[in-house]
Amino acid sequence: MRELLGFTSILGFIVAFLVFMVMDPAFQMAYICIIFLVNLFIVSFYGLTLFDEKKMEKSGKCPTLTIIVPSYNSEKTIEKCLRHVLAMKYPSVHEVVLVDDGSTDRTREIAAKFPIRIMHRKQNKGKAASLNEAIRQAKGELVACVDSDTYPPENLLMDSVPYITPEMGAMTFYITVEKPRTIWQRMQQMEYFFSFGAFPYLGAKFNAVLVTPGPLTIFRRSALEKIGGFDENNITEDFEMGLKLHKSHYVIGYLPINVPTEVPPHFAALMRQRIRWYRGTMFNLALYKELMFNDKYADVGTFTFPVTAAYVPITIVSFFFVLARGARFIYESGLQAAQFAMYGQMPSLAFDPLYIRADALMFLSFLLTYVFFLWISLSLIKEKMGLDKLPGLLMVIFIYPFVNAGFYVYSLYKEMRGSDLQW
Repeated sequence: MRELLGFTSILGFIVAFLVFMVMDPAFQMAYICIIFLVNLFIVSFYGLTLFDEKKMEKSGKCPTLTIIVPSYNSEKTIEKCLRHVLAMKYPSVHEVVLVDDGSTDRTREIAAKFPIRIMHRKQNKGKAASLNEAIRQAKGELVACVDSDTYPPENLLMDSVPYITPEMGAMTFYITVEKPRTIWQRMQQMEYFFSFGAFPYLGAKFNAVLVTPGPLTIFRRSALEKIGGFDENNITEDFEMGLKLHKSHYVIGYLPINVPTEVPPHFAALMRQRIRWYRGTMFNLALYKELMFNDKYADVGTFTFPVTAAYVPITIVSFFFVLARGARFIYESGLQAAQFAMYGQMPSLAFDPLYIRADALMFLSFLLTYVFFLWISLSLIKEKMGLDKLPGLLMVIFIYPFVNAGFYVYSLYKEMRGSDLQW
């Protein structure tokens, strides 16, 4: 059955590619106009939200807190992570629990040097299972889940916990890239500004934050217990948890507090991570399809969830669209070159103005959307756009869209084939 699904998905990709390659330019222009209008709508919607002066309520309370650090083979980052975690200031009683999920390196040995509680699991069962075990034994009213390669600032708890109101199930933050070195990390730095800055900041204004980021999120323990904790069979537990909280009508808050985390340094590691993310996205969109256009869930059901669901097929279709247009350009150029070689006929230098306008419109649509959200994102944490960020910016504008779309295509292929899910 898996082989049949795999063959069917490959055949579907080939058919889609051929359809776009031979499609009449007028139809191609129509598709690009649709993409442009979708982007314009999203920018307009979030742009208007930017002027919403709604401010978060401050409860002023600092309830008891448990900090959970799930860890697996984290010897390279765990010491720095724990130093940052223990340096966080907080007036109420709190505990720090590290869950060693069957590590085979020096993680536990390094962690033992710190005044924390260590829970050791002999077998590696995954992050969600580690979190659930620690949550069941947690003493705090609030639970802060911190990845072992994340370095929270010392003021994070004092600047965020007082804003966690009774109806709030989670508080999320501005995740950034810790000291990018490689070109792929610099690209991710610019992407993270976009994904963890403007989008959740504006989304929080109408309770439409969909993801509780894995690097660091603070949860209300009673909310986690009520909804059954983390799904241990889900490979993107942060997205699933966000949807699960909204389904139970909890509020997910957001504060633009800079939280650095490590990211994949090379393409292969980045690809593994994104395949997991995007397969998890597809899986959870299907799992929580009842949210789609359901006004019972307010703006999540009527706007954010549908937009997220639409983004996936649009990205996949656009991949074939760009690929086909490129192939068609190469084919026509090669044909003209062959005519010149065989008959001495000079190739036509005339360009189809419709063809040029269509490509320009698609690129301009993406560029304006990105620049708009990047401007908001940088201003939130007072980050300057220096020359050091230029390589990442160029990558995210000219390389990332096609690479990212390719990841989505491959993720869809693996989902249709029924490949095993791996964290």
